[in-house]
Amino acid sequence: MEIAEDTSNVTSATSTSTADSMEQSAGREPETIAGSLSVMFNNNELSDVCFKFPNETVEGKCVLKAHKLILAIRSPVFKAMFYGTLQETGQDVNIEDISYEIFQSLLRFIYTDRIKLEGDTVIPTLHAAQKYQIPSLVNQCQSFLEAAVDSDNACVIFSQASLFGLRELETNVLRFIEFNTTECLQSDGFLSLSKDNLREVLKNGKFCTSEENLVKAALRWAEEECNRRELEITGENIRKSLGENLYLLRVPLLSLDTFSHLLVATQILDDVEQLDLYKYFTLDKFEGGAQKFQRDARFENAPTEVKVQTLYGSLGQRTAGLVCKQKISVRSRFPVKLCQIKLLPFPSKSLDANFYQYHMHNSHKHEQGPDIKIIVLEQVEGEEKTQTLYEGLRTSTNLAPVPLDFVFTSEGDPSHKVQLVVCVSSKCRTCGVATAPFYQTICKEAGLTKFIPKRVVVSNEAVDMILQGHNLIETMTFMKV
Repeated sequence: MEIAEDTSNVTSATSTSTADSMEQSAGREPETIAGSLSVMFNNNELSDVCFKFPNETVEGKCVLKAHKLILAIRSPVFKAMFYGTLQETGQDVNIEDISYEIFQSLLRFIYTDRIKLEGDTVIPTLHAAQKYQIPSLVNQCQSFLEAAVDSDNACVIFSQASLFGLRELETNVLRFIEFNTTECLQSDGFLSLSKDNLREVLKNGKFCTSEENLVKAALRWAEEECNRRELEITGENIRKSLGENLYLLRVPLLSLDTFSHLLVATQILDDVEQLDLYKYFTLDKFEGGAQKFQRDARFENAPTEVKVQTLYGSLGQRTAGLVCKQKISVRSRFPVKLCQIKLLPFPSKSLDANFYQYHMHNSHKHEQGPDIKIIVLEQVEGEEKTQTLYEGLRTSTNLAPVPLDFVFTSEGDPSHKVQLVVCVSSKCRTCGVATAPFYQTICKEAGLTKFIPKRVVVSNEAVDMILQGHNLIETMTFMKV
């Protein structure tokens, strides 16, 4: 192939990674514009700009060559650099704030529209994408972060979303924190929040935890802030660290005993505030210094987390197929919202030896996690309608909860039936074959032809649930609407 012959004549100065990339690119026939651009990635031929990385010390990771025109087409920043009124002179451009690996990934995306994101590379990749104004790459980084949110990293991702101005991601992560507050407050990421980020979190009026937990977390954050600023941990310094954030704590919601042990003992309140709050707790007088603090409950109807597995009678064997499904029917006398679903961990492939019969290469890989789809089946007068609520990927090591916002309406027309269906499948990255993960099925009660509704309590009201299919869901979070 002519292209293979041309691209094989690479200079000896080219790094091993460059040579490998060119060999792979040369092996593909550029039948389309996209294919031709892919061939040019990491290719010295016709290159007219050389990016150098003076901070890199590893041999072979100091230079990347590219083509100004291609870069300018994809990025307005590169266009200004190479063709603007203040364009760069000469071929060499020093890159000091982005590592060689991240910049190489950025260039690969510019040429091929492909990127491999990992937990430790997504943030610097996002920084690079924003710096060079490549919105499609920003969106991919945002989607990756949203799919990876869990209790340990939620506060970190929230900080990064705020830093990069990703309002949609910021809103979605804050919503995750609302329904997983206790775990998020206990994470190291919460202690690393900036003062402004802490304010955004604390001023939220919806948290699925007690105010006592919020106050304890805020005090821990303030002590950590004192350590960062090398200040002695005293009541005065804790108050200075919190600043106006102190008044976002809804102290009147505490018990008198908790107030005394947490706030009086730490001496972070002034004498007037302390006395007026004592009057509120003992005499129910809400005045003076006490009025600096809100006393409205953060949730009028607090969400209820249902541990789904406690509702099962028994579990059966796994059934073969392409996808696992779990169907959920909810009946109540009042509208009830399903806020989130947390799935069980992705099962190990070692549970089923017959699995390898589907894959001649004997190396089925699903490290990127299962594909998840959540749909609504609505039946009205015999006609069935479907609506997709969520479709995406979750990491296999730690399945983050899937945020939802679906309301099961109260009982009315008996012909109106609504089911939520959760579908999980695993697609092999080597051969593309989809198979059902190794989740077990939910057994019907012995001797019965129908599933018996399981009664749970949501906002002190009874709700009946029927779960069928596979054992996919670990917890479901409901709240009264």
